[in-house]
Amino acid sequence: MSSPDGRTPAGWWERASLDARLAAALQANPRVSWRDLARAVESSESTVARRVRALTTSGALRTTVVVDSIRTGRGFPVTVYFAVTNKSLRTLADHLVARQDVRMVAVLTGRYGLLAEFITPSTEDLATILLDTLTGVDATFESMSEPVLREFKSTVDWSHSLVADIPGVRLPLLDLAPDEEPMALDPVEEAIAELLRVDGRMSFADLAQATGLSESAVRRRTDALIAAGRVHPMTLVDARLLGFHIQAFAWVDLAPSALADAVRALAARQEVRYVAATAGDSDLLVELIMPTQADLLRFRTEVLGNLPGVRGTRVSINVRTLKRAFLPVGVPGSDGE
Repeated sequence: MSSPDGRTPAGWWERASLDARLAAALQANPRVSWRDLARAVESSESTVARRVRALTTSGALRTTVVVDSIRTGRGFPVTVYFAVTNKSLRTLADHLVARQDVRMVAVLTGRYGLLAEFITPSTEDLATILLDTLTGVDATFESMSEPVLREFKSTVDWSHSLVADIPGVRLPLLDLAPDEEPMALDPVEEAIAELLRVDGRMSFADLAQATGLSESAVRRRTDALIAAGRVHPMTLVDARLLGFHIQAFAWVDLAPSALADAVRALAARQEVRYVAATAGDSDLLVELIMPTQADLLRFRTEVLGNLPGVRGTRVSINVRTLKRAFLPVGVPGSDGE
């Protein structure tokens, strides 16, 4: 059960299994050294390496990097919701998972059975997707889109709450609304990002061999990309490993003057993994993660229901994530994805 104030329950780290602590630490810093990771979870380096390999093989954990679409000028996020007939659900889902411009796909409860997060360079490109590309899919559906105006909390921010008191683990948090002009990746940076997309913990020695750079040069280029926020190391984790069995999305309608206070209140809560202001049917898109359905009901009534300025809310449970961070997500333990 979540704590009443939305913070991580006291003693979570102490009660968590070794695998859960490893997953939490790797979410906070996917490229943390084996030595620092072992020190953080109070285990040996050999045990830590063996357990991480086992978790990766089972599909419960995967490290990668994501290129920041805003900082590199690739585009902005748009969440598109699909009301789909049961017969067409799999066809449309497979199409969305296969698309290179789709960062996330999830199956939801409620009227809109599919959610897809597109990265699109412009509103004109979005229009082309909606008017031309998607209409060619052999599926029956209707859609509704909401461009993301600004992100206020990310999954990286959320993961830090689980390791708040563990030194030597967390990466520095970056401003989600950068002021600097976008800068596209150069060919060497593209190569590094692609190698790390496949294996987010690839060593600098292996990166150097694959790119033809010296180890010191590839370390310098990689560290600069991460420090500037142009690529983000990520660890994708089966949330159940951390004790969170319910993932959901909430859409919040607010009086315009109440948005800033609502964002601060929601971003401070441990149950909230992601918050963004959107342009569409709702004002805020909120991704939630918590242990039980009882916690979700409590959050909806006691947190969302008590936000000043709220005009209405909708909540849907994410019953399965099919794609995250541009990577297809398999069923943990089924095929090693």
